[in-house]
Amino acid sequence: MNYLLKKNPDSNQLDELVLGLVNNMPYSNPNILYPKEKNIHPDDGVSPEWLYPALEGTLTAPSEQSAVYQYIKHSALYPAIGQLCLGIAITEMKHLDKIGDTILALGGTIHSQWNNSEIDYGTDIKSALIADIQSEKTSIDFYSSMIEKLSHIQSNTAQTIAELLSKIKADEEHHLYLLEKVIQNYNQIKS
Repeated sequence: MNYLLKKNPDSNQLDELVLGLVNNMPYSNPNILYPKEKNIHPDDGVSPEWLYPALEGTLTAPSEQSAVYQYIKHSALYPAIGQLCLGIAITEMKHLDKIGDTILALGGTIHSQWNNSEIDYGTDIKSALIADIQSEKTSIDFYSSMIEKLSHIQSNTAQTIAELLSKIKADEEHHLYLLEKVIQNYNQIKS
């Protein structure tokens, strides 16, 4: 850490360190990286409100904040899947951070409200995994629709945000793969 501080004292070393950690964990898709956010500008064809569902949550888009909380709680409640849930939660924290930074770069506001009504903790490991899988599928659908919407806008901002959402979507698809693999093994053990 001292090396990083001396190398570039004006950069956000903690962000770089966490990003490096997340990108190298088995809970993130390493094939797609986060874009540089320097190409995001207000009034360049993209409204910050479009990203609010990923931050605050709706029926069609569970928030990244809800995902963090859901996975951390599942990690505590169900130790057998604790490492998986905690690893996914850390990745979701980075998603939350990136979505928040993007909203601010677009001139938006981070609101204090948060819709956590969609969180499903389950009553056992299997129901928790089913809830996690459903949340991932809903998130993938939301990010897919946003990427499609952005593809019709010709601006550097739209392209950069589409790249960001493609990274987040790739991570969510990886989470879905990991969760489906665990529930499949769980079903075989319980049979």
